[in-house]
Amino acid sequence: MFNACYNWGGAANCEYRAPGQPSYASEVGTGSRMNQNRNMTMDFAGNLKWEATDRLRFNFDGQYVKSEIDNYDISVEHHSFANVFLDATGEYPRIELSAPTNVNQSAGGLANANNWYLRSVMDHLEESEGTEWAFRGDAEYDLNTNWLSSLKVGARYADRDQTVRWSTYNWGNVANTWGDNQQAYWNLDSPVYPSGLFEISPFGQSFFGGNLGEFPFVPVDALKAHRTDEYSYDNIGVGSQQWRPICTRLNELPDSCFVDNEIADVSETTKALYAMLRFGGPDAQIGGMTISGNVGVRYVNTKNVSSGYTRFPQNNYVYFEGDPPEAVCDGVLEVDPEQPPPPAGTPADPAFCYLSDDDLAFINGASTSSTAKASHHQWLPSFNVKADLSPGWLVRFAASKAMSRPDMGLLKNFTSVTTGLPSDASDPRYIREGNSPTGEVIGVTPTYEANAYNPYLKPTTAWQFDLSLEHYFGNAGLFSFAVFHKSFKDYIQYGIFNLDLTNNGVTRTVRVRGPANGGGAKIKGFEVAYNRFFDFLPKPLDGLGIQANYTYVKNSGVPNSALTPVGSTGGNQTNDGNAGTALNPGSLEGLSKHSANLVGLYEKNRLAVRLAYNWRSKYLVTVVDCCVYLPVWQKSAGFLDGSIRYGLSDNIELSFQGSNLLNTKTRLLQQVTDEDSPEGRIVLTPNAWFQNDRRLTMGVRVRFGK
Repeated sequence: MFNACYNWGGAANCEYRAPGQPSYASEVGTGSRMNQNRNMTMDFAGNLKWEATDRLRFNFDGQYVKSEIDNYDISVEHHSFANVFLDATGEYPRIELSAPTNVNQSAGGLANANNWYLRSVMDHLEESEGTEWAFRGDAEYDLNTNWLSSLKVGARYADRDQTVRWSTYNWGNVANTWGDNQQAYWNLDSPVYPSGLFEISPFGQSFFGGNLGEFPFVPVDALKAHRTDEYSYDNIGVGSQQWRPICTRLNELPDSCFVDNEIADVSETTKALYAMLRFGGPDAQIGGMTISGNVGVRYVNTKNVSSGYTRFPQNNYVYFEGDPPEAVCDGVLEVDPEQPPPPAGTPADPAFCYLSDDDLAFINGASTSSTAKASHHQWLPSFNVKADLSPGWLVRFAASKAMSRPDMGLLKNFTSVTTGLPSDASDPRYIREGNSPTGEVIGVTPTYEANAYNPYLKPTTAWQFDLSLEHYFGNAGLFSFAVFHKSFKDYIQYGIFNLDLTNNGVTRTVRVRGPANGGGAKIKGFEVAYNRFFDFLPKPLDGLGIQANYTYVKNSGVPNSALTPVGSTGGNQTNDGNAGTALNPGSLEGLSKHSANLVGLYEKNRLAVRLAYNWRSKYLVTVVDCCVYLPVWQKSAGFLDGSIRYGLSDNIELSFQGSNLLNTKTRLLQQVTDEDSPEGRIVLTPNAWFQNDRRLTMGVRVRFGK
């Protein structure tokens, strides 16, 4: 199928070659994916109020919540080759595919399954559950003075427990180009594969305005029926990684679909005490202005306990091949005398043959269990005051310290380590005799990477100050202008950090990607809003209304992703996946500088109509993307949603809702420079385009009783 292309360096697509040697066309691929998700939450709550006297009141709350989630995610990739023309300079990409250079395809090109190979299969499973008990009680006593209204004190207790059964994304090569002896199983229509697991379908009409062509995909019904399990190594005997679907993997616990480090128990216990003094009222005035507000403080104690595992790499390299088996690590470089000689210093054996005894001991596939405990204490004061300038105008000021706990899913005690070895003869991880670039290879320094969560995450805290001017008029009319300033501490971002791990008596530095607490950051800005109904218009137009707001936010002091969790002394944010690049995005994740909303309303009798346009400027999606290891942003975009509600009676209401009515496409941008780069500015290049569905929902609401 391939014209000869000799590449002793090992780089993809024959990037290393002597003048006149050919290169291959680019790889192209199709992905078929389905995600089945089921959530069930049961919530039981009760409230008791007691007025002990005309001035003393008690309020008690209790709640029990139970939640379960079941998720199955399956994807299959088919790959082939084509010459690709890509123009990403416009609003959307323009792609053209033509016959591949130095690849001899069967008739029909990319519309023929005979020209495609089964690259990989990946599945994922989650079966998690959680419960929470929460209780609160407070007492309020009326002081009944002009300036002191009431004093309120209380306490709250909550106990949350989660058992997370969350498998890895179980990716496996089947008949990839770099696999061993895969050529016999190259074609999708090979008889070794089960039938009915691909169909040739057109692609691209809705996004590109015209079909790119016809390509093989896995039918959705086959994905839903778990038929991709038939690609298991135990069934077809194909794949150097011996892919097996979840629930049949060799290292799963008995009577379970999960490996030990895929099961985590996380608990969170919170205790709080609080007090609040209300002041002011109609008779509390300064300079003719009526004053009211409150001042309070809350003490919060949070305790987290997380049990889980660290799993180390498995030595699954193939050391013997053939029949009868011959040693792969024989120190002999096989050379074809009729072809160009290899460059000096070309390794004689695969990279794993040069692993040291210590590294072989480290990659023994072991897992170690541990329980992480963390306790956090916060004092959270607050102050709020309102001054009535006139019957329709008022000023508010608020100052407080707020807290946001990390999502419990981020507190899992989970680390999964992988090994990285050179694939190119020029890779600096090779150890050479005399440290010469062309010296004989005598060893290798593998890189160890891991995906992890962080049971030691601290809650994010912020000092926040708000000042607003508000004017109320007419029927629900409002004009407001507000400025705000927030100073964050321990905000949470995904980053890359170094962590020393010990296994089998050997310690290695592992580069970990996961959540961690950052340093400090500040945001400031303003918001202006206007709401009103046009009730001065003649009927039936008097039901028309409008809601509009605009927000400007500027953030500063956001460092790079050199995040250091408890117990780590690292901080190097570079990664081999992006050639050691470390970039400063200079922004908090999910924060747009500009955002605006415009809503048109009509409410009359039993009819309510709403049409809303929401727009926001670009924002940071992640500091370290999973695949390019660089910051990724989402370009500015706006969405139009609408709804119609009509009450058939006081108890029955019909509704019709539509989202993404403009069929908006979203675009991701990849950051390649920052302000410290020679360009002196952040440069963003195209990363991905997405087409989201229009979604229409119809509903009926029935109310019982009065």
